[in-house]
Amino acid sequence: MIDPVFERKVKEFRKATGAILPPDAFVDVRVVGPGEKVRHHDTQRARSWTRNFYNMATAAVAYLKGSGVSNFGAGHINVKDAGEGAFDAGHIHYGSGYSVHITNALGFNADAAMATKGIVVGSGDTAFSADQHVLDNKILHGSLVGRLSYGACSTSAPVYDSSEGAEKWTVRITRNFTNLYNGDPVVVKETGLVVTGSVYPFVDGSSQASLMLERCILDVPASVAFQDVLSIEYVIELDFSAIDAD
Repeated sequence: MIDPVFERKVKEFRKATGAILPPDAFVDVRVVGPGEKVRHHDTQRARSWTRNFYNMATAAVAYLKGSGVSNFGAGHINVKDAGEGAFDAGHIHYGSGYSVHITNALGFNADAAMATKGIVVGSGDTAFSADQHVLDNKILHGSLVGRLSYGACSTSAPVYDSSEGAEKWTVRITRNFTNLYNGDPVVVKETGLVVTGSVYPFVDGSSQASLMLERCILDVPASVAFQDVLSIEYVIELDFSAIDAD
């Protein structure tokens, strides 16, 4: 659940310090059964941006070249994809040396059945660590026991709210998951936000990297029974009130 007292304190801190980053992220979880019956609904703040996220942001701001493809962790500006390879974050946008370039054609959008990018879900609840680059136990796409059918993942255009006291940019990323197995429910305990970008130069013969930027352990796990639809929406807000407010 959203804690209004905490949210007010965050707002007050940003106004007092002029802080903008990191963005706020909220995860809305809804399970709808046959007949549009809402079985579960909860919204919570996601506080778990990963090292991938912070390293990409740092490299973009400081125009840093990373520290090599074999290093990942404290003291290194690089990223690690959803496999085992470590990719140098480099100049993030165009530039010489290693770089990760996120494009509109890639990003968080994903076709149905694609479980390697966009919003992904899992059944693990291991405590969060910033160095995590995959979910604890990702739920695979499909109609077999323990799986969910991944729908398409879509990203809204950024929207700026100029009303007094708001002054923020908002992006919404949404995806549906359906349980097609007539058996025990699938229990979702974690969500992840995975972005896909182009890596230059090619590493291990591949130009694509899937980077988990956020992992959220759900306060209330979502049980998805046969024919239920799980809807996950990430709401990402970048609060500019510290510099845009009159």
